Amino acid sequence: MGYPARMQTKIFFLTFDVFKDGYAKLPYSIACLMASIEAHLPTVGVAARSIDLSACRLGDPEETTRAVLKAAKKIILDECWDYSHLAIGVTAWSELYVKALLRFLSQNYSGTVILGGYEITALDEGTIVRDYPGAAFYVKGYAETALIKMLSGGYEGKKKPAVIQEAVTPTHLVSPYLQNSRLTARKVNWETKRGCPFRCGFCEWGNASQKKVIPLAWDRLEQELRVFRSNRVEKINVVDGTFNYNAKNDSQVVAGYDRILRSALELTDAHVNLQTRFEFVADERKETLQFLETCMRHQDRVTLEFGLQTIHPLEMNIIDRNNDLDAVRRAMNLMNERAIDYEVSIIYGIPGQTVTSFLETIEFIVENGCEKIEAYPLRVPKNSKMEQRKRELGVKEGPLDFNIFHTKASFSFTEADHRSMSKFSGALRALNKERSLFDLSTDLSYLVFELNQSGSFKLKEVTEHDRLYFNAPNEKLKDLICGHEELVLSILSSKEGRDIMGAVLGFLSDQTSWLPRFLGDLLEFLMGNAVWHYRDAEGKRYLCQVRISDKGNVYVFKDFLSFQERVGMIHQALF
Repeated sequence: MGYPARMQTKIFFLTFDVFKDGYAKLPYSIACLMASIEAHLPTVGVAARSIDLSACRLGDPEETTRAVLKAAKKIILDECWDYSHLAIGVTAWSELYVKALLRFLSQNYSGTVILGGYEITALDEGTIVRDYPGAAFYVKGYAETALIKMLSGGYEGKKKPAVIQEAVTPTHLVSPYLQNSRLTARKVNWETKRGCPFRCGFCEWGNASQKKVIPLAWDRLEQELRVFRSNRVEKINVVDGTFNYNAKNDSQVVAGYDRILRSALELTDAHVNLQTRFEFVADERKETLQFLETCMRHQDRVTLEFGLQTIHPLEMNIIDRNNDLDAVRRAMNLMNERAIDYEVSIIYGIPGQTVTSFLETIEFIVENGCEKIEAYPLRVPKNSKMEQRKRELGVKEGPLDFNIFHTKASFSFTEADHRSMSKFSGALRALNKERSLFDLSTDLSYLVFELNQSGSFKLKEVTEHDRLYFNAPNEKLKDLICGHEELVLSILSSKEGRDIMGAVLGFLSDQTSWLPRFLGDLLEFLMGNAVWHYRDAEGKRYLCQVRISDKGNVYVFKDFLSFQERVGMIHQALF
C-alpha cells in the first residue's frame, strides 16, 4: 500500500471496545500512543475513534456484526480518507470485525494500514500475514517507538507487508494526562510501570512486555496525581500488571510503590484499585508491612485485587501459574487482621478442572476469610503452550460475549459442567454487592455447604436461587416468617440489619427490657437452633441450618441425605 506524496502525514486510530461506566470513551493504550506521537512528532496529525461494542449489541450475533461493521465503514469513509496512516487495534473481541474490514479497506482506503494489539503480538509472522492480509505493517508489542519510527520515515524502504517489533524507548512513554485532556473523566486508568515480570499461560501481558518492566518517572506520576485532583477524579484503577512487584528484592523498589500509593491517597480523594500478588504481601518484610499499613489506614479507599486462578496443581500447571498456597494463606491472614479491602479472582473452564475442584478453590478463599470473589471464563491465548495442547487436552471452544471464544469443554468437564460453573460465577458477583434496607433489590447469594459422612462440610453450590424454607416450631413464627423467607434474610443480611443484629445479640439482650430480649432470642433462634429446609434443583428437601456472614452473605449448611432418605434410615434403624 502507499499514499499520495501530497498527503500530509497523519495517523488515525480505530478501535473496538467495551467501556465501563465513568471512564473516558477512549482506550488508555491508544491515548498513550497519541500522546507519544504528539510529544515527539508535533507536526503529525493525530485522531482516534472507538466503536462501543455494547452500544451495537442487538441480540442476534449476525445483526450485531453488521451493525459494528456499518459503523466502522462509515468512520473510514467520512473521517479517514485524508489520513496517511490508519492504525487498527486487534483484540480478542475485535478480530472478527478487523478481518472483515480489511477487505473493505483494500477498495476504499489508499493510505497505509497498520495492525497492532494483543492478537497481533501473540502470533508468529507467517500466521499474522496469512490471517490478516492487506495491511502494510503489523506491530508486535508496545507500539510507541515503532510508530514514531514509522511516521518519521524509518521504514520507508522496508518491504511490505512487514512485521515489526521495537523495544520501547522509555522517553517515548509520554503521559496521556499531561500531554492532553482526552482522558478526562470521573474514573481513570493509571500506570506506574510498564510491563509485567510474569508470563502466565492465560494472560497476554507477558507476550507484550517480554517480562520486562519499565518504572515510570516519579515527577510524571506526581504531576498526574495533581491533574486527577484538579479534575476531581473519583476512582484510580492502576493497570500495572503487578503493582507491588519487587524486582531482585530491592527495598528501594518496594518503598517506591508504597510511596506511590500514599501519594495517590494524599494528593487525591479518589478510591484506588491495585492489581497485586499474594507472594509479595506474604514476605512480611519491613517495606511490605509499610504498604499494608497504608492500605489499613485507608481501608475505605483502597482495594487490592489478587489473581489466584486455582488451588489445584494440575490446573496450575496447565495455565502455567504456580501458587504457593502457604504464602496465599499468610497474605490473606495479614490482610484480614488489618481489615484491608481485597478481592480474589479465579478462572473456570481450565482443562483438568471439574465442578468440584472449582468449588474447592472457592471454598479455600472463603475459608481463609475472603468473600469478594470474581470468576472469569478461560480464554486460550493465541500461540500459547495451552493452544498447542488443545487437542491433547480435549478443549472445545465457543463464543461468549462479543464473539470472544472461551473454553466450553475439555477432557475433565462437559459443556453442562461449564454452564454450572458459569452460574456459580454469576452468583459470586452477588457476594460483592452490599445490600441496604433502603434497597433490597440486590440479589442474595447463597453458599451451600453439605455435611459429608466424615462430619466435615464441603461447598456444593453458589447460587442466587432462593430454595430455603423455614420450619416454624409454632403458629406465631409460621405467620411471621413462612412464605417470606427471602425477605427476612434480605433484611437480616443488609448492612443495617447486620448492625442491628450485632447490637441486639451483643449487648441489648442483656438489658431488662423484654423487647431486646425477645429480639435477641428470635435472632439467636433463626441463626442458631432453628431448622430450615433446603430444596435442591431436583426438588429434594434437606434439613439445614442458616448463618449470615459478617459480609452479609447467606451460608446454608445442609445434610448430605435428603429429608426422605434421613427418615427412611431412621425408620430402618428402629424397625
